[in-house]
Order: sequence, then C-alpha cells, then structure tokens
Amino acid sequence: MKPLVRLLGIALAVAALGSAQAADLDLSAYRGKVVYLDFWASWCTPCRESFPWLSKLVSQYGAKNLVVIGVNVDQNHELAEEFLRSNLANFPIIYDPHGDIATTFKIVGMPSAVLIDRSGQVRFQHIGFSEKRRAAYEEHLQSLVSEPAK
Repeated sequence: MKPLVRLLGIALAVAALGSAQAADLDLSAYRGKVVYLDFWASWCTPCRESFPWLSKLVSQYGAKNLVVIGVNVDQNHELAEEFLRSNLANFPIIYDPHGDIATTFKIVGMPSAVLIDRSGQVRFQHIGFSEKRRAAYEEHLQSLVSEPAK
C-alpha cells in the first residue's frame, strides 16, 4: 500500500522516494508554519538551479517556521534518485509519479512552487525559477514568515 499524503484535507496516494525523507505527509500538521511546496522533475534544468537556493531557504528561514517540501513528478523513480544524488536536498521529498499532488495544485510547469501560509491557505504560486526573479520569490517568503501565527 502506498503512503497517504493529506493535502489541505485531500488524501492522495503517492509512492515515496526510498532514499529521501518521505513518508506519510499531512500538511495540516504544518499549521502555524509556512510551507513551500516545490514541484520538480529530473529533466528540468531550472530545477537544478533552484535546489541550492531551496536548501539555503531551509537554513535561513527554518527557525522562522518555514518548511520546504520537494514534490518530484518523474514517472521513472531512478531518474529522480539520480537527480537527488547530484542535487542534494536538506528538505523532505515526496515522489508523485502520477501527478496527483501536482493536479491538486494545478501545476503547469517545472519547477513550480506553492507557498502556503500559517493557516493553510495557498497565498502565492510561482512557475519556473530564475535568478532574476529570486528577489520576488524571497519577498513573498518574507511576507509570509513575518506574519504572526493565528
């Protein structure tokens, strides 16, 4: 049986990457924290560029209750594992080969990010990643981590 991922009250079955820190995930368990869901694929060049930045976010904002969760959409598990061997992540990874989670959040490009506030509401979505837009991404994060918990 595949582990269940609970997303804002929606249960979805997904397979976990064996080498990554994925198990049952219930986003409601992160209430009071800011959640950055990063959707990525092994074939995505901007995804390779974003992983060091995502790891930096964990170090920089983790104490302010930011949680980064990577959601891989590769259908081939081995390609995702190969990507992770050369693009280290200090955040949990969920393997979503059928795109169930991506469909829930209406993801249309790679990478994409969904930023969820402390009360569990989706507040921002980003499609793509580039150094030119990094300041805008960080501004969104700053606004969310600066908000008091309700």
